[in-house]
Amino acid sequence: MEVPLCGHATLASGWVVLNELSPSADMVRFETKSGELTVARETNGRLKMALPATDAKPLQAPAGYAAELGAALGVSAPDEILFGRYVLAVWKDVSTIGAIKLGDVAPLLRKVGTYGLIATAGGAAAAPYDFISRFFAPEAGVPEDPVTGSAHCVLTPYWVRRLGKRALKARQASPRGGDLLCTDEGDRVTLSGPCALYMRGEIEV
Repeated sequence: MEVPLCGHATLASGWVVLNELSPSADMVRFETKSGELTVARETNGRLKMALPATDAKPLQAPAGYAAELGAALGVSAPDEILFGRYVLAVWKDVSTIGAIKLGDVAPLLRKVGTYGLIATAGGAAAAPYDFISRFFAPEAGVPEDPVTGSAHCVLTPYWVRRLGKRALKARQASPRGGDLLCTDEGDRVTLSGPCALYMRGEIEV
């Protein structure tokens, strides 16, 4: 499945350009199905991506949808459900996010026209983070994504409104896990974090 926005691919491509192809450059721009995306160096050695923000709206779901979603995840029904590219399910209890066990959510996601589910909770109970999340996209071949840039394009505007802070520290609580610094830039979200070379290879064509 080709997706319109992929944080992994954008960050990795940015690293290659800035470290291998154009090491004197400070920023690279990509033209994509989601418009212009940028990756820039930061002084602390991190890379910063600027991606389009997505404003989630309350989901007009069928009756019983929240209870079905909670049951498919092995937890209580979410306290709030919104939609913005993906289903955004919000719980008040931070411990619920770690307790999720992915069941058959794909039919529920198809029912509202998407393939991805963001589960999140935040506020003081999430300290030292502002919010935590997990992301599931089983129909895209990703039962659970380790760290998801496109999900944080939805999460950042939501939690900025909830917490009244422009810059947020986030934790994606997948088994591998990852930390992000997320900043609201109006119609853009910047995501900052470290990026390291993992593998080199050759392909003969």
